[in-house]
Amino acid sequence: MFRILLPNVADRVEPIRLNLPATQDISICEAVDHCIRLVSRKVVEVHRKYPDLKIVLVVQCMPNVSAIINFAFPMKTADGPRGDVDDDILLTYCPTLFVIGDQATDCDVRELQVMATRMIAPTGVIVVGSSNCDLHPSTLRLTIERFTHRTVQRALLDDVVDFLQLYCSSSTAHSFRLHPLKLVEVNDVDLSILRTSNLFSGSQTKSSKIGSTSKAVRIGRMPDKYVLK
Repeated sequence: MFRILLPNVADRVEPIRLNLPATQDISICEAVDHCIRLVSRKVVEVHRKYPDLKIVLVVQCMPNVSAIINFAFPMKTADGPRGDVDDDILLTYCPTLFVIGDQATDCDVRELQVMATRMIAPTGVIVVGSSNCDLHPSTLRLTIERFTHRTVQRALLDDVVDFLQLYCSSSTAHSFRLHPLKLVEVNDVDLSILRTSNLFSGSQTKSSKIGSTSKAVRIGRMPDKYVLK
């Protein structure tokens, strides 16, 4: 897929080698931050070298990226499933395509489809039938359908190209719009709008046990009709 097929449909393919520092005392968070910096520097470098080309990340929060393709995207993480209201992935600013296997143990197809509908940018989902977490179809299914793994990859590539042509070949797409949204600073939220909520009205005992109204907000559920500005 990455060595042969993708280079045939793109002007240039710039691989990124995520080599970790040669130190044994590195935490998972430090390793992730290091990889993010490598990808960020590569995107900036490619954008400067080829300012007229669209940049597609085949693997999030970088400007000038026209689309993102997530192969074998895992919905389940150590911190819980992706896609809740606090997940920044919902604020991805450019079109995104998820490619998953319907037999993947780390991703639920229905949950991913629901998350895709919540994202602010156009989002597509491709489900590869009878495939595992690595997008490899089972040998039994390949035998029954008389397909090879390369045939499945070729069909998948056609769908990826259709997605790129739909969103990256459009003349209406302007690079100056392709910038991450500015996140709301939670410390600047005006909590006065919650004081008239039925959740807290007449509940002095409850809030006093917690300690303060602001602490109650952090553990209580905010009514849907209230919007923090």
